[in-house]
Amino acid sequence: MKLIFGQTGSKIATVRVTFDAGSSVELDQWTSGIAHLAEHMVFQSPKNTTHQELMRIMAKLGVSWNAFTSHAKVSFFINAPHENIEEATRYFSDLMLNRKLTSEAFLKEKMVVLEEERGSHDDIDTKIYEELDKFLCNGPLAIPILGTKESISSIELDELEEFFGAYYNPSQMLVTITSPNPDHEKLGELFGKPGRFVRSPKINNEYKKRRSLYARTDAIKQARVMVCYRTFPIKDKSTLDLQFVEKFFSNGMDSRLFEVLRQKYGLCYSTGSFPIATDDIGWFVIFINTGQENIKKSAKLINKEVQRLLSEGPTREEILRAKNKFISEIYQGLETSYGLNSVLDYRAFYGLPKIDVSINRIKRMSKKKIMDVCERVFRPELRQIFYVIPEKEE
Repeated sequence: MKLIFGQTGSKIATVRVTFDAGSSVELDQWTSGIAHLAEHMVFQSPKNTTHQELMRIMAKLGVSWNAFTSHAKVSFFINAPHENIEEATRYFSDLMLNRKLTSEAFLKEKMVVLEEERGSHDDIDTKIYEELDKFLCNGPLAIPILGTKESISSIELDELEEFFGAYYNPSQMLVTITSPNPDHEKLGELFGKPGRFVRSPKINNEYKKRRSLYARTDAIKQARVMVCYRTFPIKDKSTLDLQFVEKFFSNGMDSRLFEVLRQKYGLCYSTGSFPIATDDIGWFVIFINTGQENIKKSAKLINKEVQRLLSEGPTREEILRAKNKFISEIYQGLETSYGLNSVLDYRAFYGLPKIDVSINRIKRMSKKKIMDVCERVFRPELRQIFYVIPEKEE
């Protein structure tokens, strides 16, 4: 178990426990959806009290708590007034370290997760991004986190117990604690003796190298155009350089793409970009939501601006603007106990440098470094385009 501490000016304290047990461990080893079901079962399986009693106790202490499963990991967290955090953490740590799985709770929660999976089909953006992952790669990233109705239904309690035994161990646990109290040791002791954080083995992702794909659905009125460039794994230093490019080129109302696609041509309300970066693979995704009649024009304009960036590079003013935007975003993420906790957890989980190291790199960002990463990424042979088009009656 690895312990990470951070001091904050907030009166709210946050304690988070992360296991390297996201859906990426499932491929060829476990039934799809078991990682997410396991997350649900943790809350349903307190060993020393009932679920209902635990909910009331935590509410009395002013605790808000939740959990999430991603492809990479599963995280559980509590937020509480700092004066109550020690008592709340006693219950929380017991829940993380000691579980009592029952058939009754398992069957009930499996029904809950099946309803969650059913409801996910109403969230068209979630489904579109699941299809984007399938378009881009083969491997764990292309597996839906929730699983499917069929896979969830097939999970048995014996398999779930094996899953907990494989991944929910102290050596595979990362604990991050942020509070205004610099004396965190008492809280850390509730989880046991600190040591190493051991990552779980996984099957690697592979680039699919498909150039383009058109998908149709009757659940949307606007088309989606996503221009994707293959990039770097999350620990590659160039990933931060590319995030810097995003700040002036493709994200925000001051970005080049916003000024062209929305302000000049009025093609959209929404345009932007986002990085996808895992332990072994990555993409830079530029998107625009627009009318079906505009998709080819939009893709051409995006490509034209990419080529202009490669030929001219950023201006001094754009570099300065991007530096301040990037640093401001980082500072905003550190303002709350939960935000600081999230940053510490993320960096420790992936083995990334400390925050100050990243900020110093941003401050020293140069045109040469920006052009170097752009020339490596924005190459025609690395481009893939995913179109989602409204279904129209014949």
